[in-house]
Amino acid sequence: MQAIAAIADRQRLETYPFYSAALNEFELRSGHRSRARQHFRSALALARNATERRFLEHRLAACDCRN
Repeated sequence: MQAIAAIADRQRLETYPFYSAALNEFELRSGHRSRARQHFRSALALARNATERRFLEHRLAACDCRN
């Protein structure tokens, strides 16, 4: 998470769906499923095509599957 926070001008990435997806992965792996879901919903809203949506929907579902 520190590496992402250290990206210069990261505000430009906020419209890129995989920026939110990367944040989700960190949250999910840290056990913060609620925050992870939030990031994936943001990523889904930014998805640019059906392939990206399917990938992000799959990862969103993983937020509910992990123990």
